[in-house]
Amino acid sequence: MFRLLDRRGKTLTVRDFSYTSGNQGAVLAAAGRVSDRVVISLKNTPHDYCPTFPDNPRIGDVGGHRQWVEFDSWGQFFGLGVFPCIVLDDMRNRFDHCL
Repeated sequence: MFRLLDRRGKTLTVRDFSYTSGNQGAVLAAAGRVSDRVVISLKNTPHDYCPTFPDNPRIGDVGGHRQWVEFDSWGQFFGLGVFPCIVLDDMRNRFDHCL
């Protein structure tokens, strides 16, 4: 898939959605065996978006790959309920971590 996309000037991005560090490491290792031009897309937390989860430990640790970090700005699991939930402080801290 990578070679076909690359020939057409497209970018292959591998989006990590792992529940264990072992699974995450396997996905990133496989992408590394294909090409360092594969972009790695990581969630800002290890798997589901939740303000109580830690920062994703692989942010900044993807070898020579370019990386994208995804954020849930809609509050998928915590902001769509009856009570408003503003996560500006959480997002600011995680943006700082990513930088």
